[in-house]
Amino acid sequence: MKKLLITVSLVTLFFVSFGQKVDLDKFNFTYEYRDLPKVPLNPEYRTFSLKFNATGSVRDNFGGTALEDAVNVQGWKKVTGTGHIIATVTLDDLTINSSQVTERVDIQKDKDGKETGRKYYYKAEMSYVWGGKAVVKDYKDAAVGNASFDGLTSSWTSSEYGTRKEAADYYNNNREEIKGKLLRDKVSTALSDLGKWMTNNYGFPVRKDAEILWILDAKKHPEYQAQHNTWDAFKKAVATITADNLSDETKEQFNTLIKYFDDIPTRFATDDKNDKKMRYASFYNKAKIYLYLDNPEAAIAEADKLAANDYDAGDAKGLKKEADALIQLFKKNNATSRHFVIDLSSVQPPASN
Repeated sequence: MKKLLITVSLVTLFFVSFGQKVDLDKFNFTYEYRDLPKVPLNPEYRTFSLKFNATGSVRDNFGGTALEDAVNVQGWKKVTGTGHIIATVTLDDLTINSSQVTERVDIQKDKDGKETGRKYYYKAEMSYVWGGKAVVKDYKDAAVGNASFDGLTSSWTSSEYGTRKEAADYYNNNREEIKGKLLRDKVSTALSDLGKWMTNNYGFPVRKDAEILWILDAKKHPEYQAQHNTWDAFKKAVATITADNLSDETKEQFNTLIKYFDDIPTRFATDDKNDKKMRYASFYNKAKIYLYLDNPEAAIAEADKLAANDYDAGDAKGLKKEADALIQLFKKNNATSRHFVIDLSSVQPPASN
């Protein structure tokens, strides 16, 4: 009986000394903000215009203002005259390099592997090239940036036919239609990419990032309910954030959550692995929340604590890299927030227009 009592006492002592098991899970959410220009321009520049050097074939495939309508820059106003910046877009014709009919043989075999017959299939193949470019300058003719489109050799392949003649006839009878569709696809993709490129470099795109917090998910742990109450409060708060607004009320809610996570390291302070995991989640979550509050300096301080905690310290590097990038982005744009309204209704092109 004494041996049994001693064993029970040791087991009890083990759990008292080393604490409850800590299981951390990723809890997912999305976070919205307005990105800032990678290449900031004169803050007075907020209109852009387009000029097209397009072949007749391109114009035939894009009627009216279809070319102009295909390029949009988030945070900038498109004007028909001369904008603060002008993108001169050159769109080449699609050039066919070669065409041919190729053959495929399907060898049929019985269960013993002996050839029992052959079927022949034919398809038309075409090699072609298309390219273009965009040169962006401001209305004073100062260089802003350049972009190029495609320019690489591509291939087109038809469906398979039962005879060589069918494949050849399909290509010959539909050659111009095939060429036109390929041209439209290439140009449409290029113009969409041009808008994205200009947005990423000079614009203010709305981003929605998939993010995580680390939350305790061990139901028997005494901190389980508090962690999930905190997670519920966080979800409600982060859902209110938009590219246009990070309200004072949401900031207060986030600061309340930070105070909760601040208390974790004081209550789970031993060198036990479970306590380290609790502190790791606290430092990580606070660093992320500070980033959502556009406070990268505070995020770096939490990342340093995470590194010193000596549990999954590698995440500290990623957090510091993210925070450093945000600091540099703010400096380049003379900004302190990624949440603000853009109103282009009264924006006018340069007076020389």
